[in-house]
Amino acid sequence: MAKNREHGVNERRAARRFRVAMRMEIWPEEQARQADAVFVSTRDVSLRGIYFFGEEVGAVGAKLNFIVLDMRDLGAKPVDLARGIGRVVRSEPLPSAEGQGFGVALAIEKTTHLHRESES
Repeated sequence: MAKNREHGVNERRAARRFRVAMRMEIWPEEQARQADAVFVSTRDVSLRGIYFFGEEVGAVGAKLNFIVLDMRDLGAKPVDLARGIGRVVRSEPLPSAEGQGFGVALAIEKTTHLHRESES
């Protein structure tokens, strides 16, 4: 186990995490992508999981489709950076100061698309 320098506790995560706020679309695995999408904001991402803020999205164990979106160019159509299926492994209410409802940890089980820049 690695030592988390920020909090002085043992870290259980095996993959390096990157603190990055990105927009992500989610919906239940058994449903088709909907026109009235549910968007959440990521706090950090790794190769194995994503932690995001949003309203309650389901119980621990629920499977979700996800698409991580690149919104840097606000005048352009969003670009799908990654999409896949994940399983909720933790859902915790946040203090009201956060204003987002819940913090949710999603373990990535499958990725179906990873955006690559064209090599021109």
